[in-house]
Amino acid sequence: MKTHTVGVREFKNNATQLVRQVREQMTEIIVTLDGLPVAVLRPFTHEDSARQRSARMQNFAEKSADLASEIAAAWTGDLTAAEAVAEQRR
Repeated sequence: MKTHTVGVREFKNNATQLVRQVREQMTEIIVTLDGLPVAVLRPFTHEDSARQRSARMQNFAEKSADLASEIAAAWTGDLTAAEAVAEQRR
């Protein structure tokens, strides 16, 4: 992968073109501030996509568990939730 270094000012002034370069040419951009590297802009990989998908699934599972706990804490009926649903289907 080709690497290119730009200062933060150049990055700010040319962000659209630099992002396009990363996407189209698979270039990695190192952004510097006062000559020191502070960030890297690189192509989004399959591994990144898998990590993002996994994080979304984990977040969904956590929210689902929280909701289940909230429903269980507020449940006041004599029937279980499954029994209540079955009762509604009759």
